[in-house]
Amino acid sequence: MALVSGTTINIDTESKGSATATSVTVSHAVNAANNQMLIVQAFADFNVAGNITGVTYGGVAMTRIDLQDSGRIGAWYLLNPSAGTANIVVSQSVSRTVIAFGTSVQGVSNSPPFGFTAYAATGTAPFGVACQSSGGYVVLEVSGDSGGTTTWTAAGAQTASTVETLGTVSAVKGIAPGNFSAAMTWSVSGQNLPRNLGFSVFPINVTYPPSRRRSTIALTADPSDQDYKSELTLLRWF
Repeated sequence: MALVSGTTINIDTESKGSATATSVTVSHAVNAANNQMLIVQAFADFNVAGNITGVTYGGVAMTRIDLQDSGRIGAWYLLNPSAGTANIVVSQSVSRTVIAFGTSVQGVSNSPPFGFTAYAATGTAPFGVACQSSGGYVVLEVSGDSGGTTTWTAAGAQTASTVETLGTVSAVKGIAPGNFSAAMTWSVSGQNLPRNLGFSVFPINVTYPPSRRRSTIALTADPSDQDYKSELTLLRWF
C-alpha cells in the first residue's frame, strides 16, 4: 500500500492482464478497508471496431466512469468491494486484443467519488491529459496505442505507472496527485495514434465546489503531421 504524495489516498493492490478474445479476465485481490473503491481501466485495439460492453468484479457489475473512442478506452468503478480475491472480467462485442488494469484505492469519497473526466487522441508526442483543480485528490489516467512497437516514458507528474503489451497493442496506467499544475503526459516511440483518458478521484471528507472541479487537455502536436488529430471531452461530475 502506498500513500500518494500530497494526498490522504492510498493506492493498495494493483493488477493487469490482456487477451485477444471477446473478454479478458484478471485476478485481483481486495484488502479489507473502509472508504475503498476498485477502479478498472481498459484499452482495446482501435484498429478493430467494437465496444467494451461491460466490466464485472466477482460477478458484480461495475459502474462506468467514462467510455470513449467508440467503445475502445474506458474506466469503471465499484465502491466498497468485498474483501478477498476475485476476477475482473472486461467483456467486449468482438474478439480483439484488450488490456485491463485494476487498482484498489483507499480513503476515497463515496459522494462524489470523481471529478470531471478528460479524453484526447493525438498522433504526436508528448501527449496526455492535465487535470487542473484543487490539490488533495489523485488523478488516474490510461493511455493506449495500436499497430506498432510502443515504448512509454513518463514525461509529466506521474508517481507510478504500469505497462501491459500484447502483440502490437500496448497500454500504460499513470497515477499522480492532482493540483493546479498536474499533467499526465507521455513521451513515446513507435506510436500510431495514442488515446488518453484521465479522471480525478476525491478523498474522503473533502468537498470541492463545482467551479474547481474541472479538467483540461494538455497536448503538444505538430499540425503538419498528417496523422494528427485531437479530441476533448469534458463530462459531468458524479
